[in-house]
Amino acid sequence: MFTSFSEGTLNINISFTMMIGFLNLFVPSTGPIPSIFTDASISALPKRIFFRYAILFKTGGVYLDMDSLNIVQLDKFILPTDSALISLEKHLEYYVQWALVFEAGHPFLEKTLEIVMDNLQTNRYPRDVHAMTGPGAYTQAIKECLKESSTIQYRELGCDYEGNFKFHYRFSKFFLYGAFRKNYWRTQQLERPLLKDEGFVNR
Repeated sequence: MFTSFSEGTLNINISFTMMIGFLNLFVPSTGPIPSIFTDASISALPKRIFFRYAILFKTGGVYLDMDSLNIVQLDKFILPTDSALISLEKHLEYYVQWALVFEAGHPFLEKTLEIVMDNLQTNRYPRDVHAMTGPGAYTQAIKECLKESSTIQYRELGCDYEGNFKFHYRFSKFFLYGAFRKNYWRTQQLERPLLKDEGFVNR
């Protein structure tokens, strides 16, 4: 359960080495989670997305993309009784994945990790990070969980978290990706596949 929030927020940049170290504290070194981060065949983008699910599954908390922010103080809309907050995007097709609010061990995240691992191991969407690890996989996980069980604890807000979080602030894309967005993920996935080779597939 969520019990308290500080008035400020802290942004931390985490290296892949730090990610591996963190995950190895919670899972066996021979397990599937660390293998994703040590496998050179997988590009950086799906690793970063996978880690957001993994760290929230292990510790619980609030995740926001670097180009997103909270408009309202967290404890003004996240209740002490909340196990998870979910919200559909404004197009009402996928659940918001640029902001995540979960307690540790939540079934939605557990299922998401399972789906993402399977997608990576089978190279199901080689040039579609949205489906491989992103909102497509996350939305599939939530729908499967709710189909399997009606007792999962969660609260659903209106689209885009009812304005409590903001997706992209002014000039955020410019500062993150530059004037021509050469490093933007939509551009990257078209230029090269998510799996650099077939080394990770069917392992």
